[in-house]
Amino acid sequence: MEKKQLRDVHVNIRDMYNRALACADDPKNRDYAITLLADVVRRVPALVVARQKLRELEMMKKPGFFAKLAASSSSKKNLPKIREEMTRSPLRALMMCEDELAKNLNNPEVLKLMMAAGRALNADFIEIEALEIWLHYQPNDQEKSRRLADLYKDAGEVMKRAEILTALSNRNPNDYELQAEAKAAMNVINAKKEEENAKAVREKIASEKENVTLQLSDGTIHDSRQARIIINKITEELKSNNSMDLRRKLAEAYMVAKEYDNAIEQLELVAKALGTSDPALDKAIEQAYVAKFDAIIQDLTDRPEEYENAAQQVEEFKARREEFRFQRAEERLKMYPNDSQLQYDYAELCYQHGKINEAVKYFEEAVQSQRLRLPSLVYLGRCSIRYREYDKAIEFLSQAVNEMVRLDKRKLEALYYLGMAYERAEKYAEAVQQFEQIVSYNEKYRDAAEHLANCRAGL
Repeated sequence: MEKKQLRDVHVNIRDMYNRALACADDPKNRDYAITLLADVVRRVPALVVARQKLRELEMMKKPGFFAKLAASSSSKKNLPKIREEMTRSPLRALMMCEDELAKNLNNPEVLKLMMAAGRALNADFIEIEALEIWLHYQPNDQEKSRRLADLYKDAGEVMKRAEILTALSNRNPNDYELQAEAKAAMNVINAKKEEENAKAVREKIASEKENVTLQLSDGTIHDSRQARIIINKITEELKSNNSMDLRRKLAEAYMVAKEYDNAIEQLELVAKALGTSDPALDKAIEQAYVAKFDAIIQDLTDRPEEYENAAQQVEEFKARREEFRFQRAEERLKMYPNDSQLQYDYAELCYQHGKINEAVKYFEEAVQSQRLRLPSLVYLGRCSIRYREYDKAIEFLSQAVNEMVRLDKRKLEALYYLGMAYERAEKYAEAVQQFEQIVSYNEKYRDAAEHLANCRAGL
């Protein structure tokens, strides 16, 4: 299995990766970033930048006692299945390892199987990753350190190899063979540095235009000036290469430059060329139209003196925008009626606009999806609260809370609505328990403190 870079993968994968990066630095959204990156890695296990970022964020997590206990129980149950799968499909076994590591990264038995999968797939970078994780938690393991040093040597990672050998030699001062090996590794590094310095003198610095092109191709530019450079470059390339992938990238650049009509034109050309419906492409077209609506609304709001009946026009454009969103969501759902993500998206849109019956119908479909089960349960609970069916709301929300291991943003939301359901049902003792959990974690979460005080007064 060969490594992949961002430019090698589908635009939807790049979009998912960039969305993860956008929220990775916010502790409140870190779990969501991990979920997105885990999905990217499952779809494209050879995408190294996604694997690296996923591990970085996972190492920041500090699972509690019960989370570790649950992870240990899960891995004991699934280890035999992973070993059996290894004989049939090392790639599938690798994905099973990912599922276990998502629960607790510090899992030696699963990491051993991940190393084995890397060897079976001729993917040294997978084995290297597993060894790096192992040594993060067990830095004094000499056997694994030696193996990692050998893999670094094969991969040309001379600096990392030297660091490993230096650490080993420091721990084994009487091992003269190891001392010599570490010294030789440092000599290689010094020679390489001299070579790189000489090369840097000989080479010219790459032009800004080339650097910007590479950045945008990797989805890292968010500046309209730089986007304009890409627009000019791709427009020229399209004269000799009518590539749909280029047109997608051109549309991305137009979106950054806030030239929404041009973005829509390129995306619709791609859709026409494909000839078949693509939900992701249709969603991108919708986002471009919605961005155009938002820009018009913002201009009317910022410069009302320039327009006739600006406030009325704002409301009209908002209504047209939401009508358009419903129309596109309905069309996608008709085209792919069994797509759980589309069912969930449509149900969420219905809920936001007070179409509760319709929302319930599609949340009940989406809840069958393992990935969407928990957010769908929360929404079903909220729908039941709107219907004043508090016992049913408590049932849905309790299921969601009990299945959420970490006290993160999603669980706080579920606890909040569970507390509201108990409060509305006048079960104040139970409501207090939910709001106390929230306030002890974040005393400023919404109006949880106010609900807590009201429920205590009702006891």
